[in-house]
Amino acid sequence: MKRFHDRFSITCRIVVFALCWSGMILSPALADPTEDFKLNFENQGADGATSLKASKAAIELFSDYIEAAVAQNGNFTIQTRIGDPANPLDNNKHILFGHPFPGSGGTTLRVDGTDYSNYGIEVNQIGQLVSGPSTSGDMNQTVWQAGDIRLTQTLQIVEGNSRLRDTLLMKYEILNTGAVSHETGLRIFLDTQLGANDGAPFQVPGLGFVVNERERLGADIPQFFLSFDQLANPAIQTQGTLIGAPSTVPDRVVWGNWGRMNNTLFDFTVAPQMSLLGDSAVGIYWNPATLAPGATRICASQYGLGSLQVTEGELVVGLAGPNRLSVLNGQWTPDPFSVIAFVGNPQSPPAPGSPEDVMAELILPGGLELAPGQSSTANLGPILPGNTRQTLWMVHPTSPQGGNFTYEVRVTRSGLDPVSATRSIEIPPLGVSLHPGFEDGVFIGKGLVQSSISLADIDEDGLNELVVGSPDGSLYGYNGDGTPVIEGGILNPGALFTTPGKASIYSTPTTVDTDLDDRVDLLFGTDGGVVYHLELLLSSDIIDPATKTMKAVPELYYRPSSRETPAQGEEDDTGG
Repeated sequence: MKRFHDRFSITCRIVVFALCWSGMILSPALADPTEDFKLNFENQGADGATSLKASKAAIELFSDYIEAAVAQNGNFTIQTRIGDPANPLDNNKHILFGHPFPGSGGTTLRVDGTDYSNYGIEVNQIGQLVSGPSTSGDMNQTVWQAGDIRLTQTLQIVEGNSRLRDTLLMKYEILNTGAVSHETGLRIFLDTQLGANDGAPFQVPGLGFVVNERERLGADIPQFFLSFDQLANPAIQTQGTLIGAPSTVPDRVVWGNWGRMNNTLFDFTVAPQMSLLGDSAVGIYWNPATLAPGATRICASQYGLGSLQVTEGELVVGLAGPNRLSVLNGQWTPDPFSVIAFVGNPQSPPAPGSPEDVMAELILPGGLELAPGQSSTANLGPILPGNTRQTLWMVHPTSPQGGNFTYEVRVTRSGLDPVSATRSIEIPPLGVSLHPGFEDGVFIGKGLVQSSISLADIDEDGLNELVVGSPDGSLYGYNGDGTPVIEGGILNPGALFTTPGKASIYSTPTTVDTDLDDRVDLLFGTDGGVVYHLELLLSSDIIDPATKTMKAVPELYYRPSSRETPAQGEEDDTGG
């Protein structure tokens, strides 16, 4: 796990004792009479200019491709920057309504039947605000407390299906801080918008072209949903990823009319006859479930730009699916994965007397196979000019070694040349995988590691570090993400300490609190017949920040074990 610490400048000082010894096409947005709430966002001035009543939020997160604005109540909006680098039409376009003025969507926490929400342009909070919103590194966090339940919202721009950082991860950690169990649930309410179109419909695997309110529950929830203005040459396209790490599978998803959904905080009944073309929105639900004292529940989803592969001919073929799978608990996820083909007919009527049926065929390479009960061919029937159809396949990887696989969808109709679209997917190997930060390994000293590795929290950051000796006479320390415990070592990266004689260290370091000062001590021997006793000095040991003066050795080693806990942000090491 990547760490975000507010580090002091590092001074490599080590206290040593030495003893001598021996890891589609859209309809235009329509006016909606229920949108009085949204009118509060805009006010027509006397000079004809439009001003916004909602408080402008800070742009807290951004990449080259998208940006997210976060308000003081944790509400957020998203807009593109350059969007898809290959598509100049999607530059600086909304993908959530109102950017950078959040308020028409929001998050609801349900606790024992009571709803807490930050919905609306007023500064509503989910219970009591504990901290934030604040940005550290590439994450923005807001923390609320509703009775015994603490809710932490983490927003982060991550790689989407395009493998570019064009997607917002919305992660919620629900923690029961009380002494009794509670029923907790969550809803994320997104007011979707594509550029100027606030009523864009959705393309949902298994449901097709969604223009009226629809929902999916449990096992019927699709892995993703899409929205785009037209299949050929889309000006902007978006994707919501519901299944597949780091998303957590929701219990319910609603594609609905914003004008109706905005009147609810959690409960909502779908009206299949109700159009969403005037104003579309998405509700993502995790149903109430029992949360025991001290237990945590994670709810996460992703929304950002889409990556539809499109081939244009006399028919237009769009191909969507995940670009990579993840491994969770020794299994691929999602498995099987969805492949969805969109076939549009821009203008080509069938030839007189010829069959009208359009056929789509999925062609898979070795290493991929159709899930049981699937057919590789689909009859889409006649597709009239201006219309689009879709078909869905579920595909299962079969090679434990993983790899990159390219599949093809070939579309045919009598009298027309075949049109094909291809897409690639990265399948990670099952079994042992290299932890992030250790993909290429970490080189220790001369590259000969005979010392076993010890694990201990040597810098009091709450996480264990790796400590190992080397034949070059240095003791090395690395964090779990492959970064050095003590940074800044240019000639000898990762070294905690180098023995004066550089005698080889083959023994396994012992990590234990030998002097009862509530800190981990490092003890190891060398091939030169010497035993060393090390302890890292922490930033809390600095008594004069101006001169970096440290406490005396007796103060460090023989103070009472009831040593004060360092202030937040001061747990990090300044040396060893």
